[in-house]
Amino acid sequence: MYKRQVHTLLKIADPVLSNLSKDQLKKNIPVGRSSSAKASSREFVTHMESVGRTIAGIAPWLELGPDKTAEGKLRDKYIKMVCKGLKNSVDPHADDYFNSTATRQILVNSAFLIQGLLQAPTQLWGNLDDKTQQRLIEQWKSTRTMKPGNNNWLLFSAMVAVSYTHLRAHETTLHL
Repeated sequence: MYKRQVHTLLKIADPVLSNLSKDQLKKNIPVGRSSSAKASSREFVTHMESVGRTIAGIAPWLELGPDKTAEGKLRDKYIKMVCKGLKNSVDPHADDYFNSTATRQILVNSAFLIQGLLQAPTQLWGNLDDKTQQRLIEQWKSTRTMKPGNNNWLLFSAMVAVSYTHLRAHETTLHL
């Protein structure tokens, strides 16, 4: 049963993580087109959404870390893919760069990504280089100017605020 769960997890996550790690997510995973104005405005955020939600889903498994088993070697592969992919997603020169200031949707996507990073602080956040960590934090800081509605967006704002403090707690003490 467990092998089947891992297989299903990777079947869902691999297209997103593999392509993002190769800086080819936007190129190889097309966005469905619609003639409605609302749907076409979502085209910009679709790839961002897939990344945050995929990482939130796979992170607990990745936090188990690599080991000498076949599954441990798979985790090692996907940990490296996530870290490389996140580096691409915040590199302004990468094809898969997500411009965080172009849409308010970055608040939601940041919250999902942060959920994943909080679930895998050692294997994901801990394996990101300093520049990638700093770029992610700058994206999260950019959401501070976004006033959430009186709905579930309050939770997204709280997730960003709390996790910024948590993920950088080893460098500085911040209080909300």
